[in-house]
Amino acid sequence: MNLMEWVQATLPELLCDLNQPATASEIASLENKLGVELPERLKAMYLEHNGQKDEINTGLFYGLNFLPLNRVYEEWCSWAEIIDSQGEEGMKELSMFSTSHVPGFIKEVYANKKWVPFAHDWAGNYLGLDFDPAENGTVGQVINFGRDEDEKFVIAKSFSEFMQ
Repeated sequence: MNLMEWVQATLPELLCDLNQPATASEIASLENKLGVELPERLKAMYLEHNGQKDEINTGLFYGLNFLPLNRVYEEWCSWAEIIDSQGEEGMKELSMFSTSHVPGFIKEVYANKKWVPFAHDWAGNYLGLDFDPAENGTVGQVINFGRDEDEKFVIAKSFSEFMQ
């Protein structure tokens, strides 16, 4: 069963909330702005649906809404602005309670410019891709992060694994 078949069977109300497809050039533009290459599986999802319209309270990923490409960039910019405005000392203070559920997999910081959100909960928390993991992590691992996410978890070693 593919994702859309699963959505049709379990969350049919979500089908009307999905956006039209993104274009390959829109995906490439985002990758260029972020300085990362998104996983092929995530790109394929964006080529089917450019996230959700956010008109309903049902999200595609554990109840979290699938971010359209423009919102991925907006949310990423918000976190980059926090990092830049806080500076090194401010980030140390903000990171005081940050942990990796399994030490050594996720950098124990409040925010990182190499964390790219793809789903959100409307309260400043995200599922995202970690392109700057700690020494035992995997580039592109799926993690939780955000305003209320002091303890970070590796949810999956890759986006493909996450989708399985």
